[in-house]
Amino acid sequence: MLNLILSLLSRYTQTHQPILNLSLKEHLAASVDIVFPVIHAQFGEDGGIQELLEKYNIHFVGTGSSQCRRAFDKVAKSQTIPILQVKPVRAGSSIGVTVAYGVADALKKAKDIKLEGIDEQVIVEMFLEGGSEFTAIILDVGSGTDCQPIVLIPYEVELHSNDDDAIFNYRRKYLPTRKVAYHTPPRFPIEVTRTIREGASWLFRQLGLRDFARIDGWFLPSSTNSFFGTTDGKFGRSDMGTILFININLISGIEQTSFLFQQASKVGFSHSNILRSIVHHACSRFPNLESYVDISSHLPRRSNSKLRTEDSDQNKGIRKVFVIFGGNSSERQVSVISGTNVWLNLQGFDDLEVIPCLLAPQMAGLLMLDHGQFGHCQEVLDACTEATDPSRASLTSQLRKQVMGDLMEGLEKHRWFNGFDITDEKPVKFSLHDWIKHAKEVQATVFLTGPGILASKICMDKVATSLAVSHAHGPIEMPNPPPEKLIFEPFIKMDEIIVSSKSADGLLWEGESRWVEIKVGVVGKRGCMQSLCLSITVKEGGDILSLEEKFQGGTCINLTPPPPSIVRNVSC
Repeated sequence: MLNLILSLLSRYTQTHQPILNLSLKEHLAASVDIVFPVIHAQFGEDGGIQELLEKYNIHFVGTGSSQCRRAFDKVAKSQTIPILQVKPVRAGSSIGVTVAYGVADALKKAKDIKLEGIDEQVIVEMFLEGGSEFTAIILDVGSGTDCQPIVLIPYEVELHSNDDDAIFNYRRKYLPTRKVAYHTPPRFPIEVTRTIREGASWLFRQLGLRDFARIDGWFLPSSTNSFFGTTDGKFGRSDMGTILFININLISGIEQTSFLFQQASKVGFSHSNILRSIVHHACSRFPNLESYVDISSHLPRRSNSKLRTEDSDQNKGIRKVFVIFGGNSSERQVSVISGTNVWLNLQGFDDLEVIPCLLAPQMAGLLMLDHGQFGHCQEVLDACTEATDPSRASLTSQLRKQVMGDLMEGLEKHRWFNGFDITDEKPVKFSLHDWIKHAKEVQATVFLTGPGILASKICMDKVATSLAVSHAHGPIEMPNPPPEKLIFEPFIKMDEIIVSSKSADGLLWEGESRWVEIKVGVVGKRGCMQSLCLSITVKEGGDILSLEEKFQGGTCINLTPPPPSIVRNVSC
């Protein structure tokens, strides 16, 4: 068995120097075969963690330290161009990136970036208008140290915004929004998409990257690229416009709906298969790990059709599970996140065939999805629309075959690769009535979280809930548009739990109200419910959890169970 550790967090001193104590170094060297770094920005993509691992001769996934430093430093890749956009030199996820209007505004925003502690160095460059942003995942399928980078089908990023600060920023990248749409393949001429793939592959080689990466850029049509009229090089200016590669991501996001998984799914990789391929490719560089990568790994079984109802030897003992999520309420995005999590986790069971189902009143029905259609709610709907458009579907199929062919030229040489495990299926649309009928026909189990009809009605109606428990509920975040009926309740001012080195357990309780927000789940059957362990949330600030703190992993801290200094006598 391969011992793999995911490098998630690092401790920092007040000078932001990473600490890796001796016991952890010894543990990694003695007990771990390979480390998969998933730390973003400083200490993650700037070569910091990689240099430390190299120092102690610990194998890891991804690019080496010196190559990380060169690729991650944005100054090394920039030109002297007009001042219109300000961003940190060594930060990721578009944190701190902003539009500046004139020199004075650029200087002010550069100062703000430094004051907020985002980065000590700031770069100012031209804000590209009239172009289209794209992002592309690159997967190395070569053998050993032989680099063979294959660029997957790029995504075009379209912003729907009237804001002055029209940037694909942190909120628009990671949080539910109607201001961003993704198009795959891009709506560029096919020659431009081909040049993007060739250019990204060339950059991967030139920068000495390893295993996988993501490269972002812009395509400016010929009518908007006069400033770049003298651009040289095979992958810059062309008759159709200019292609600019502006950002190298050494560690692409690895959330459930990140570009890595979305683009991989378009060419036949499930979440587990793409990660397994990346890890095994990294292991192939190290002679002492070759015995692990020679062993073929089991891949989850995939269905070839959502509508298959006939029995066969292959299907015996396999139960269909329909995970339904979505809807038309203000909570639909929470439902999509939850449903995606359930769907992906249940896929690990060989006796289940799990099919995600999106309730989409906007499309007058319910959609049974393929692995390639996932993301935030609007992204899923957009992906389904494009997948069913004949011209777009034909182009996607053409590029899919081409990319999968390129991938197989390298992957077929590896004994650990068991093939692709995602089929190219379009979403299937049902009316709700027909979907229920179909679920009965195939004897599917429908995964619909929540209690029965009466309990659901009581819990959704805040007035009924208050009457049922004889206690007023706390503040409820208002949906948009607001509901027809409202209730007004007292606001409970809660104390703050903050992270502090002054406390033995790292937490301090600040305030005198003695109220803190807790959450606890319950599971079981009616009349026999059991409580799970409770949690408390350490907020960044403010009285109510922000959108990021609710939906974006890593932006707040959930403590389960809470330490005794906060809540006493907690048993799990």
